[in-house]
Amino acid sequence: MAPKILTYHSISEEEFREQAQYFKSRLDILVTFDDGLRGFPDKVTSEFKLPVIFLINPGLLGQGDRMSASEVIRLSETGVTIANHGWSHKPLAHLPPDEIKFEYERARDWIKENIKQNAEPEIFALPKGSEDELLESLGAKNIFGAERIDVYPGRSLRYFKSSLNPVFQWLRRKKSQFSL
Repeated sequence: MAPKILTYHSISEEEFREQAQYFKSRLDILVTFDDGLRGFPDKVTSEFKLPVIFLINPGLLGQGDRMSASEVIRLSETGVTIANHGWSHKPLAHLPPDEIKFEYERARDWIKENIKQNAEPEIFALPKGSEDELLESLGAKNIFGAERIDVYPGRSLRYFKSSLNPVFQWLRRKKSQFSL
C-alpha cells in the first residue's frame, strides 16, 4: 500500500507535536512541507526523529514568509531532506513543455549546486496539485501530485485523524470540484 503523504505548509509546534504523537509509529505516513515557508517545526521533527521532505521553490527563497537560501541549507544540515517544488511555484498544467522543463530543471540544478547534505532534487511535488507527464522524461522521480493529503492548521486532532481516511479525502476532493 502506498504511503499517505501529509502535506503541510505551516503549523504551530504544539499542533504538529500532537499530530506527530499520533502518527509517529505508523509506517504508512510520509510528511512533506511545501513552499519553503518559515515556521518549520524542526524541534518536533527532531524530537520524534521524523523523516521529512521539505519542498522548495528556489526562485522564491527569501521572499515574503519563505526561508532564505541560508536557512534552507542549515535545515538540510539537520537531516531534513530538501526536494524540488519547481522554480517559481507555477501550476504546470497550463504551461508549455519548455516552461515545464525550465521550472523543473532550474530548481533541480539549484538544489544540486547549493544543498550539500540531504538533497533529493529529483523528488518533485507538483505545485498546486497540477499534473504533467513530461516530468518523468526529465528525470523526476517520486512525483507527488493530487494524492497528497493537505493538512491545515487549526483543526482538531479528531479532524486530523479523520482526514487520513481515504473516504474523507475522496469526499473533500469531490466537494472542492463543485465549490465556487
